[in-house]
Amino acid sequence: MAKKLDKATSLQLATQLQDYLLQEMELEASKLQCQLLLDFIQDEIGPHIYNGAVSDTQEWLHQQVDELNLHCFATPKFKRR
Repeated sequence: MAKKLDKATSLQLATQLQDYLLQEMELEASKLQCQLLLDFIQDEIGPHIYNGAVSDTQEWLHQQVDELNLHCFATPKFKRR
């Protein structure tokens, strides 16, 4: 399920990537190079991050469903004789 970034977000991220490369690695990259790197990251790395997030969410949801009985049922009080 590949979803592309909208153009404005893509341009903003490419600019941020360009700034990062220059500041942190002292590497000058053109906007086109940064856009191509961003596309690679999105296509090759993005699905792994997405799948990890979905897996974490599923685990959390399963935990919530398992604990549902604790929250839904009233605990009966027994009278002592």
